[in-house]
Amino acid sequence: MSDHHTTVSDHDHPHVNYIKIFFILLFMTVAEYFYAMLAQEHFALLVLGLMAMALFKAALVGYFFMHIKFEGRWVFALIVPACILAMIAVAALIPDIARDRSKDDFSSPDDDSALSSPASSIWLETKVLRS
Repeated sequence: MSDHHTTVSDHDHPHVNYIKIFFILLFMTVAEYFYAMLAQEHFALLVLGLMAMALFKAALVGYFFMHIKFEGRWVFALIVPACILAMIAVAALIPDIARDRSKDDFSSPDDDSALSSPASSIWLETKVLRS
């Protein structure tokens, strides 16, 4: 009878050049900086480009440093629904983010009473009514 002991060296685990991935991430970070300098006049283009580069960098980090590359296909059954739910959450928050705060009913820039407390506005109204 022979005992089969498995060790770490027995598994097929390919070596990843983490230094190469680091330099790719460093290059992408520098590219983001210069892209932001060049595209600062076009806000939509700036945001879309920076988001694309950030997603690429996040995918690299997840794929190599979080070892998703070495997992089975089952891990995508967890990642894909989480990404879909994250996109739904962002889409649900867009109306709050895009809302024009200058047209709110609470205050207007010309109304000084919006800056004072309710108690002081009542005091001011009674003082004005008495005079």
